[in-house]
Amino acid sequence: MAVFERRKYEPRKEAKPRARGVPSGLWTKCSGCGEVIYNQVLKKSHQVCPKCEYHFPLGARERLVLICDGGKFQEHDAKMEAVDVLQFKGVTSYASKLKANRKKTGLPDAMVSGTGKIGGREVSLG
Repeated sequence: MAVFERRKYEPRKEAKPRARGVPSGLWTKCSGCGEVIYNQVLKKSHQVCPKCEYHFPLGARERLVLICDGGKFQEHDAKMEAVDVLQFKGVTSYASKLKANRKKTGLPDAMVSGTGKIGGREVSLG
């Protein structure tokens, strides 16, 4: 029997991640500092990280609600949609780009416009 034996190499087995029973969508990781933030806290702070003040993206309607007094905003031309009048040809069609952006933003057009009040004054926003 040899004093030194050569052992057969066996690769390490990866541990399977365990499900913790925490529902998804409760926490968000900050892109600025890496802090894990409870979504309720993030909502109350208007999408701003309480630790590093990183500003998460806000949608157009969310921003308008924050700007207008009492969150009241009257949208104009809500059903207006862009159309491909020129039938532009490119790598991807303009119609497919419009469809993809509508799905991504949830908005029918690139612009949201309307009226509201800021500081008690009637204003037009867009």
